[in-house]
Amino acid sequence: MDYYKLYFDLMEKHGHVEKPTDGYYERHHITPKSLGGTDEAANLTYLSGRAHFLAHWLLYKATGEAVMARAFFGM
Repeated sequence: MDYYKLYFDLMEKHGHVEKPTDGYYERHHITPKSLGGTDEAANLTYLSGRAHFLAHWLLYKATGEAVMARAFFGM
């Protein structure tokens, strides 16, 4: 299974540049800082709590990195 494709599909479908006002949203680094991402606006998106959880699960599955496991299991 292509977890990276699923991850970027999730970002495209559920990510928001501006914080929506109609519910609960969390800020998410599209490319995590631990994998070389930055705090630049182009690397940040707003996701619902559920989408944020799924994003971290997909990153964990895609990379297999211990740092992604900690980020996912810490949610």
